[in-house]
Amino acid sequence: MMKESTTIRSAVCIMAAVLLASSSFGAVLYNQWTGGAGTTDWNTAANWNLGYVPKITLDADNIRAGFKAGTPTVWPVISDTTIPVAEAYNITLGGASGGFLRIESGTLNVGQYITMGASSTENGTFYINGGTINTGQGTTNAHFFIGQQGQGTVYMNGGEINLTATGNLRIADT
Repeated sequence: MMKESTTIRSAVCIMAAVLLASSSFGAVLYNQWTGGAGTTDWNTAANWNLGYVPKITLDADNIRAGFKAGTPTVWPVISDTTIPVAEAYNITLGGASGGFLRIESGTLNVGQYITMGASSTENGTFYINGGTINTGQGTTNAHFFIGQQGQGTVYMNGGEINLTATGNLRIADT
């Protein structure tokens, strides 16, 4: 009786270990814009603190693009290109020194949401002169926060912002 009980416990422990190992959880990494290459090109790896353009790979890390690292002298401009969801799962514009993103033309596809001023000490600014922003691509969490806890500013001279059917535009959302 004792041997059978030990065998069952061992089998349960092995099954639990296999289940935990097979369902690995990727870390959330924040790939932040530094402007290290001195250009405004989103697709230049040296402009990002992790040394590569933000991306999401299935069963790997959840990369979230942020624009709040240090005090860059140049900020990203999206022009005549399409940024796929895999490069922009979530975007945060903020940090104590502020964060900026400008879209002239092209398309920015965001997996979930865009946040400007996430915490009370942050300030984010979005310039939209043309092009298209699509949020909630692949999820129903499609919020567009302008001043979530801190300050957020949008200058929109053209273009369009599309939220999924369940998305929300939230202004001064505390």
